[in-house]
Parts: sequence; C-alpha cells; structure tokens
Amino acid sequence: MDVLFATSHGLYELCQSSFDTLEDILKKSGIPPNSVSIYGCRKGNNEGLLIAALKSSVADLSTRFTKVIVRPDRNIHYEAVALGDLNISPTENAVSEYTFISEEGQTITHKYFSEADCKEYVTGCVTQFLTHVEVDPTRPIVVGVSGGGDSNALLDGLIGSGKFQRSQIIPVMMMGIPDWDLGLERAKAQCARLGLDLQIVESQKVNELLGRSASSEGRVTDFESIYADSDLEVIGTLAVRLALSSVVRLSGAQAAITGLNMEDILAECVLATLRGEEPLPFPIRQLDNVTFRYPIYRCPKKIIDGCYPKLSLQNYGDRYPSYMYWRAAAYHLAQQIGSAQVGMEFNLLDEFETLSKNSKRKPAYNAKLGFSIPANVESRPLVKWKKFTSGDRRGTLQSIT
Repeated sequence: MDVLFATSHGLYELCQSSFDTLEDILKKSGIPPNSVSIYGCRKGNNEGLLIAALKSSVADLSTRFTKVIVRPDRNIHYEAVALGDLNISPTENAVSEYTFISEEGQTITHKYFSEADCKEYVTGCVTQFLTHVEVDPTRPIVVGVSGGGDSNALLDGLIGSGKFQRSQIIPVMMMGIPDWDLGLERAKAQCARLGLDLQIVESQKVNELLGRSASSEGRVTDFESIYADSDLEVIGTLAVRLALSSVVRLSGAQAAITGLNMEDILAECVLATLRGEEPLPFPIRQLDNVTFRYPIYRCPKKIIDGCYPKLSLQNYGDRYPSYMYWRAAAYHLAQQIGSAQVGMEFNLLDEFETLSKNSKRKPAYNAKLGFSIPANVESRPLVKWKKFTSGDRRGTLQSIT
C-alpha cells in the first residue's frame, strides 16, 4: 500500500514499513500529524474516504485500502521545510554531528565533527563573540569552570581566540553542590594541561556569600527541606554567580565568563516567555556591577560535548536526578526546536537576543540579601530565604507559604 503526501507542489511518496503507524511516518517526514487530513482510497477511487487513522498501522490500513493520501491543511512549501534533499558532510573519526541550514534557507547540511572539528567550532564561536566585545589586555578575566563539557571547551576557546594571555585567565570553581563537586579533579586536570591556576571558592565562603554562617553545615539538606519543590541547580547557579562576582571584585577583573550554551539560553528565554516577561540581556549581562559574558551562547551542547567526549561522559555520570517540571519542559522544548525545524533554533536565538537588548527587565539589588533578585518578588519567598540562611528547618514548605 502506498502512503502519499499531496500538496500544491506535487505528490510525494512517504517512506514506510508495515509496522509504522501513519503518525510515525509523518513524524519521520517532518510533517505535523495534527495538521493533516487522511483519505483512504480503494481500488478505482482516487478521491478516497476521509478517515481518522493516525494511530493505525500500515499493515492494518492495507487490509482496507489500496493507498492512503495525506493532505496538509496549509498551502506552504513542505518540500523546502521538510521534504528537501539533505547534504551529508562526512568526516573521519566523527564524535558529534549537527544539521544546519544556509542563510537563504535553500541548503540543508548534516555535518559530522571530529574532536578537532568541535574544538575549532567552539573557538570560532568564542572568537566571533570577542570581536564585538572590548577586551582589556591589562586586566584579568574570571572564568567559571566545573570540570564539565561546557567549561572545558570554553577554556580552550578563550585561549585559542588569541584575545587573552594565559596569565589573564583566572579559572574559578565553586564547591558545595555534591554532584558538581565531583568534577573538581577534571577541572584541575584541564587547568593544569592549559597552564592555568585553578582558584577554588570553598563551601564556607559560599555560605557567607549566600548569607549563611561560614561554619554552618547542611546547606544542601536545608535547601532541600525548605525548597522541597526545587532542584539543587537553583541554589547552585546563584552560588556560582556570587562566587564569580566575589573573585571579580577581589582580582579587579574586567568580567566573569561562564559556559552558558545555546540550549541554556534558549531554555531561559522560553521560561521568560511562559511568564510573560522579556528575556534578560544576553550574551552580556550586568549583575551587581559585575559584567557577565557568555561567549559560547551560540554553540549547541552536542558540539561542545564533542570537544572532550570522555570528560563529558564522566560529567553526565556524576549528575544527580532533577525534578522541576517547568525547568525540564523549557529545556526539552529548547532541545527540540532545531530537530523540529532545521535552523529555527538560531533564528529564535537571534530574535530573543534582540528583545533582550531592549528589555526593561532588570534585577533589583536587595541590600538585606546582598545581591540582586527579580524586581517583583513578593515577601513570602524572602521569608523562606531567611529561613534557609538561618539554617532553620523546623517549618515545612506548606507551613511557611
């Protein structure tokens, strides 16, 4: 039995197997299943009978029809956006791959990357970013590292860009999040390989930056008790920001650099959109009079991980489970954009960046906390935070909200 896709541009035969459902076939072809009508045709009848059959297999439909015709509900050029030819760009010893589209939208290329190709791609992204940034050759730059794929590749990219002397680069790792701490030896090894001195912000100092007693223990258990609906990434990302800011001020550095990748930024923008907010400025952001820069914000995570496959694998193996639904949903959507429509991830990123530069959304400095928070935070979250910084676990999430 033939499965045909009929548009004003022509009639296309869709690849199939007898075990596939029509929904499977459409998804493989990049055709939205919820935007088509399905017609089952019997011998001698080319018009067909309108049927509901997305969940039906080819084997089942072939017992009733001689062919199935799928018609879209929009007159658009599906051959260009879904059914067009794919150029394959092979390479030896490939460890990663990604599908790109040309600027004019005419050519789709699936490119394979070796480790060297991945490093060259990341270095190119960093170099391109730095051509639009004023770099002070006399002042240091603080770089957040974790032993994970993003920061490993970032250090190589910064050195490879030729914009910084190694003596300018201060790699910094924050301690105190259990699964993140497991990356310390990898971070040390990477910094030693590059001739850099890793600076470690110990857990006691992180306590102080968060507003807790330096000697207090149980930061993780306190957080999990009071913020039972959150993941450790929430307190971790704040602590990293505060730790890097502290080193910037102490060292007189020109900025802090972190390895936020393309999916990180897209997920952040998706969350802002879901809340009806403009995205925060990127790839350069001011927080508490410290400049943060994100040089690999246009790098897909998949290519970054190809720079050091073994280290990336170890990093993934160290991760603890996370459970925040909307954080997961935002990342899940960010990861799917390019797969659903080739090139759309870069276009969205560009326009989110434009919106972010014109954004009036600015974090507000809170003197009691010692750092900036969203301007519209209500009092209840601040009460919870005070409970966390005091180390008081007696109340549950329900009782303090």
